[in-house]
Amino acid sequence: MKLAGITDSHIKLAAKEIDFSGIQHNSINNKYWVKVGKREYPFKYLTNEAYKLANNTKEDLDFQSTKPYRDYVEGLGFKIKFYPQNLNFFKGYEIEDYNKVAGLKYRKSNDENVRYSKLILPNVKKINFWAANSLIEDFYAQKDNHWQWSGTFKSYLWIRIYRKGGSKKVYFVLGINEDGNLSIHLNCQRSNHTGGKTKALPQHLINNFDSYLNDADYSPKYITPEILKNYNWETLIEFTQNYFYDYASLYDELESLIKTIDLTATKQQFTLFPSNIPDETKSYVNRQRSFKGQKTNWSKKQVVSSKLGLLGEELVIHIERKKLEKIGLTDKAEKVEKKLDGEGYDILSFDENENEIYIEVKTTTGNSDEPFYLSINEKVFCDLNRDKYMIYRLHNYNYQNKTAKIYKVSGKELYTFDLLPTNFEVSKSTQK
Repeated sequence: MKLAGITDSHIKLAAKEIDFSGIQHNSINNKYWVKVGKREYPFKYLTNEAYKLANNTKEDLDFQSTKPYRDYVEGLGFKIKFYPQNLNFFKGYEIEDYNKVAGLKYRKSNDENVRYSKLILPNVKKINFWAANSLIEDFYAQKDNHWQWSGTFKSYLWIRIYRKGGSKKVYFVLGINEDGNLSIHLNCQRSNHTGGKTKALPQHLINNFDSYLNDADYSPKYITPEILKNYNWETLIEFTQNYFYDYASLYDELESLIKTIDLTATKQQFTLFPSNIPDETKSYVNRQRSFKGQKTNWSKKQVVSSKLGLLGEELVIHIERKKLEKIGLTDKAEKVEKKLDGEGYDILSFDENENEIYIEVKTTTGNSDEPFYLSINEKVFCDLNRDKYMIYRLHNYNYQNKTAKIYKVSGKELYTFDLLPTNFEVSKSTQK
């Protein structure tokens, strides 16, 4: 056998040399890994290095990773682990190697810098693998094999996850952060990249993003090296996919938020800017359907929608009270109020003749061509109160300044729109 002559001492010595110099880039992907002490090494690469030590040669050994060869190494007292992913899992010692140089200057002329650049390569490979295998429907990962930029070791290693067709200004991030933890969170484009080709968001939109995220039902995920020991590829990927599902709706809200027309230049707050009823809106009911499965966290989605709805109602109450105070109806302004869920509308207010009006508020951070939705309860209430019913359609909502554009639809005008069913009650009756 070609491995004859290799002893456990050669294996241990080869492992020490690899600890110092790192694993060659083309050897990191491997299904079989040898455990030496608390560390793991690609079977073929470690065995080849041990062969060269045992035979005092610099020539590589031409052999395949077959069971007899693996049995030989196991017979020397070393456990061999199998990773069907063709890559072993994150290791704390590899992350420690990265943390030693994260954020420091990198110079090709510095042998120690070059050595560490090789030691941190497994982290880069694993982050890309983690991202590529954690994707959910309609999302993709932007591969990144860079571990340094502008002559500096990156202070963090991350991969961005985008929704297809999106702005690429909002993204999920996963990677290794400055504290040496695996990290998953939402972020936005805060600085220029790729020589200025990728522009940062304007500061007011970054502020909108941060404010919205701060108030949302959201939390980033950090996995410390100690907790990481409880994970493997399967459990980490499953956890990450569930995280993406949980916050996909929030991602979409943030995408809409950063597309908001800049109303901050007016320096106004709590303002509604009049717009026209659109000639045509989108229809998600009439879209072509692929019938492909898609997992959605409806509880998280409802939280996001409810939060935006409440913000829109808050803005309308403020504006309605100001309107009535301006025309001298202070007593009526004091009676403008939010109604309870189930009453068929959101806000009780009054017109200039002191007549009650029933306002249903529909709010989006998107444009005016976004459709809105009525519950059956809201539609029946509108049917019974067409002369007093009003829909205030708020669009391009600006979270930071609490401003929006608005068009209004009366109860009578509503029936010039297409009212399309989105759900059906399925029941059975004895009546014919």
